[in-house]
Amino acid sequence: MRVQHRAPWALAAVLALWATGAQAHPIDITSANVGAFFAFTLDCTNPESNCDDDSSAWMKWTLQSYTFDGTNTLLDFDIDIKNTSNDPGTITAFGFNTNPNATDADVSGSAIFVGAKVDVGGGQNHFDVCVQDQLAFNNCVGGDPQAGLDEGLADAVGLLLTFAGNVNLVTLSDWTVRLQSTGPLGEGSAKLVGQPDAIVPEPGTLMLLGAGLAGGWAHRRRRRARG
Repeated sequence: MRVQHRAPWALAAVLALWATGAQAHPIDITSANVGAFFAFTLDCTNPESNCDDDSSAWMKWTLQSYTFDGTNTLLDFDIDIKNTSNDPGTITAFGFNTNPNATDADVSGSAIFVGAKVDVGGGQNHFDVCVQDQLAFNNCVGGDPQAGLDEGLADAVGLLLTFAGNVNLVTLSDWTVRLQSTGPLGEGSAKLVGQPDAIVPEPGTLMLLGAGLAGGWAHRRRRRARG
């Protein structure tokens, strides 16, 4: 009877290992992670946040490709972002750090987040993927609150990161979201900080992993039966 329960337990353990982490940490990304994603909440529980209790955001990053074109390494992400705040506030920018330093960033597919600026400082890059200002993109700190992401709304944006040379590992960390027009009169601003727990592989990888575990279990069971 113990043999019959071993495979389901092993599969559940591996799924839990992929899907969760003991605590939040930077995300290491390689070409093996294409198709994988990580999702997380940014809210006021993080001690580095500066916001009211009812301000929050949710993000999901999916790695679409990780390529080397002979000169640069290119990471292409699809990013889903939602303003989950209960209080008034408009998301006008989000940012994160990279290691090693990226050399360029480009966004696509969004009418809200239309520009990305590389700001090298402190040994790492910090990106703010910003809202289009009223006339032209020129500001990665604020943006136009009239064109931002209000509470309850969601958006999707493509983000292409460029790194010089052939880079085998990229680490992302320190995600922040900027809120404007907060407070009862819309006069305030806030910063939300969050960090994902782990990167989750694409469903096909999990299916192969589960099939491998089940096959190994069946093979051991047949050997025991013959023995």
